[in-house]
Amino acid sequence: MKTIILLDDDAELREYFSAHLQAHGFTVIAQANSQNITDLVKRNNAACIITDLIMPGHEGMEGIFLAKQIQGLKIIAMSSSSAFLRIADGLVDRCLHKPISGPDLVAVVSAVLSENDTATK
Repeated sequence: MKTIILLDDDAELREYFSAHLQAHGFTVIAQANSQNITDLVKRNNAACIITDLIMPGHEGMEGIFLAKQIQGLKIIAMSSSSAFLRIADGLVDRCLHKPISGPDLVAVVSAVLSENDTATK
């Protein structure tokens, strides 16, 4: 199955989302910020990153700008801030307003990745 990079500074959310994604066959690599995101994506041949937009240190927007350089990578942004989501809209494949359930996140990831599969056929 495909590898997902999950970036969120909330450890409980990382565990919760990781468990749901893994239960649906995804390999998940989770970390607390976007530090070294391009290396992480390339080293693990990731298909998608899911990033919180507001994190200490390396923020989600910084990671998005770096990840946009990787062709074919899908990017999903999450935030409880509508203002930050408006900024990210147009730069990412999907914007999700927190809180979001694990099953809903899995559905969005599956849809985004199937769009990629359809586009390459």
